[in-house]
Amino acid sequence: MAFCENCGNQLGAGERFCTNCGAQPSPVRHGGGGLRERW
Repeated sequence: MAFCENCGNQLGAGERFCTNCGAQPSPVRHGGGGLRERW
């Protein structure tokens, strides 16, 4: 699962661009409950 770095929108698997703002998503692999953490 990924979240958009620009607007924080949750993106589905396989989506290459944010459906909300059009930015490229950054993968988040923490395994925590879907928290939006930045590296």
